[in-house]
Order: sequence, then structure tokens, then C-alpha cells
Amino acid sequence: MKTYHHEFRDTQDFFPLSLSSDQDQISAVDVLRGWHLDLRRACAAWRSRDSTQLDNIATEQLAYELCRLVKLQCICKSSLFFPVLRPLIAVADMVRQAETENNALAAAVKKIHAMDARDSRFASTVDVLCDNVGLHCRKLESRLFPLLERWASDINKVAQALAEQHQLLSEDDEPVGRPVESLN
Repeated sequence: MKTYHHEFRDTQDFFPLSLSSDQDQISAVDVLRGWHLDLRRACAAWRSRDSTQLDNIATEQLAYELCRLVKLQCICKSSLFFPVLRPLIAVADMVRQAETENNALAAAVKKIHAMDARDSRFASTVDVLCDNVGLHCRKLESRLFPLLERWASDINKVAQALAEQHQLLSEDDEPVGRPVESLN
């Protein structure tokens, strides 16, 4: 049995903004940009896989690693990021749309974990997840992030909570290759 070891398996690999003592302040937007970069890398790894060389187990592990990253970010955004932004009337519609997209990503993760990797639709379902991740990231980065940067002093406190929540979830995460439970 082949085992695929994804290059982003270590928390520090996919979450470059650790909370070190020499770091005075981290920006919530920078944290999210880092997460989006990690998602893009994981999607690129999925898309560049050689399906003729990987068996079903390796394909499944690669997909579940991507799903793990999506799950972590969906939970953190839903529990910390969006609630802080929701009261800001200037971005309320954008936040609602981003939350809807975030929920769709979470639903796609659940669907992938309910599938068998041998299912003929498995790879295409993960491909659609990658497409939706890319679209979600582009929308947030082009529409919402510029506004957030203007209000940085009001939201940077969220960055600390985002980073801490992400690290806690990463430490408590299920092993790679096993389905995640409900995001709710």
C-alpha cells in the first residue's frame, strides 16, 4: 500500500504566520491571505497528481488533506472572522455572500468524505471543490480585503483569535486520510 505524504501536512507548512514572541502584530488580512495561499497550493497539488501513478488510497489521502485545510479555514472563518464583520454595514452584503460560499465549501467537504475514492465522481467532485476554493479566495481578496485593510485597527484583534483557533484545531485534527466529522 502506497502512502502519500502531502507537503503541507505540518501545521507550520500551511500556516506560516505563527504567533511568536517577536511578532508584534499580525493582520487578519495577512492571516487569511496566507490561508488562501495554502489552499491554492493544496489545490495545485491535487490538480497536478498523476492519476495513473496514484492508487485509490493515495488519491483519497490527497483529497482528504485538501479537505482538512478547507475544514480548518471554514471553521475559523465561520466562528471568528464573519461574526466580527457582520455588523459592519458597509460590507454586510459581501460578508453574507462570503458566508454562503464558506458554507458551500463545508458542504462539499462533507460530500467528498461521504464518497468512496473509487467512485467515478470522486475526482471530479474534488476538482469542483478546488474551483470553488479558487473563486471564493479571489472574491474575498479582491472585494473584501481592501476594505478590511482600511479598518485594520478595528479587526487586527481578530487575527490573534484566528491564529489561536487555527492552531488548536490543527493540533486536535483527525489523522490524514480519515473523513472529518460535521463542521457544525
